[in-house]
Amino acid sequence: MPSNDSQAPLSQTLRLLEQLKEVFLAELPEQCQELNRLVLALEQQPENHSFYEELYRNVHSLKGSAGTHGIHIISQVCHHFEDLLTTLDDTSTRMDSAFINNCLSYVDLIQDAVKAAQNAHTDYTTIEHELERIRQILSKDDFRGLIIEPSSMMTLMCKDALSSLPVQLSLLNNSLTALERLLQEKFDFLILGKELKPLNGAALICALRASGTVNNAIPTIMITSNGKKGIPEYARPDHIIQRDTQLTRNLVQAVKSAIKVPH
Repeated sequence: MPSNDSQAPLSQTLRLLEQLKEVFLAELPEQCQELNRLVLALEQQPENHSFYEELYRNVHSLKGSAGTHGIHIISQVCHHFEDLLTTLDDTSTRMDSAFINNCLSYVDLIQDAVKAAQNAHTDYTTIEHELERIRQILSKDDFRGLIIEPSSMMTLMCKDALSSLPVQLSLLNNSLTALERLLQEKFDFLILGKELKPLNGAALICALRASGTVNNAIPTIMITSNGKKGIPEYARPDHIIQRDTQLTRNLVQAVKSAIKVPH
């Protein structure tokens, strides 16, 4: 049985973590105001990419900080917000009123989540339902895919290759963060690298298959340099794509197969 001496440092650590969380929550209304300011600035000056870049950085930073403090509903909203921001083209042609309104809706949801967390509420059903409603509006009839790949160049290559298909893509480079999303949100297919961190591709597939959640049977497409080598049978993906000159063509075919689009 742990001694009182060993429990004291643990109690102090927990109190410190709780204090840091309280400080974080106290600062969030100001951060939400800044997000709102950046969205409105983006609406007024869509050609000014610095507003977009700052907005993306702030959302990304907030997502990580909220996860660190265990406020996963805020991280979840930020994930969706990031997905929306990454749909922008290199120009401002898609930065229309609908895009701005959706950005503001995500800021509102973050503010709702902040209020709930500050009041120690743990039921975020209303926020989750609103997230799903916005997602359905944005995705329309598109299929949802999740790409998990540590290389930003490879991620962009996959995104470009699939641009002609009716798919909406979410992009991540951390397998543990991806697993968290896969356990919470519905996706239609998964594209992942073999050498992921902290869970490698095979371990992620194994965890997903054993999860019993809504995504446990979705098609999986693994991109690797050495084929089936080192992949256990119980964690075998539905499609294995070699990192070679035929990668993009084979990836498109695999995704078409996954979403039942004629080849």
